[in-house]
Amino acid sequence: MPDKNKLAKAKDFGTGTNAILETSRLVVAWMACGLAAGAYENALKYTLKRVQFGRPVAKFQLIQERLSRMLSNCEFSLALLTDLSKRMDQGKATIG
Repeated sequence: MPDKNKLAKAKDFGTGTNAILETSRLVVAWMACGLAAGAYENALKYTLKRVQFGRPVAKFQLIQERLSRMLSNCEFSLALLTDLSKRMDQGKATIG
């Protein structure tokens, strides 16, 4: 591989490439969490506007249960990623 294609200051896989992959995995997880939150917000907005049988579908228990499960999953992911990010900043966690 030509030297111009190598990462600066990377001597082997462990010190250079692995560090970049570790950080990028966390970034991808944060992106997924944001997309999930956006999907929840759009689903909520849609169910409040969509009328079926003379009332918004957000008034149906099954829809409410599914929306609450979506929100619960978003909140859990956010809490998990916040804790993981804090631990990584402190050097107490790695993604392997």
